Amino acid sequence: MSLPLVDSSGRIYAINDVNSASYNGGIAYNALGQMVTVLFTAADDVWNGGWRLSAKGAVVIAAQSGQPVYNGGLPFNPANGAMAAQLDVTPLASDPYVGGIRVGPLGGVYLTSASPPSNLRGFSAGFSSGFK
Repeated sequence: MSLPLVDSSGRIYAINDVNSASYNGGIAYNALGQMVTVLFTAADDVWNGGWRLSAKGAVVIAAQSGQPVYNGGLPFNPANGAMAAQLDVTPLASDPYVGGIRVGPLGGVYLTSASPPSNLRGFSAGFSSGFK
């Protein structure tokens, strides 16, 4: 699985809309390359590489509560397996990066609801133009 797109602050571009998703490593992304997320667990959720995903491949996220557990350096809620996340919060300069993703020491992975710039929108953006 490849890492999701991040902004210049290391926040993952995320959206809560699985309707037009495609998949990379089992995780849902929209056409702009935003990682699809959901806020609620469900009985038909699945696990992929230790990440809790909805049946449609959206990453299950939740605000961090209590001491997280870590998978690949990213924090997850031990009670329900949701990725510990905070949306549209500006990271502190002292917050560490894990694989290019900004992680707050208490609040989890930083996410942004902003749309990624057009030059970052998906793998195929401009790629196939080199094969004429």
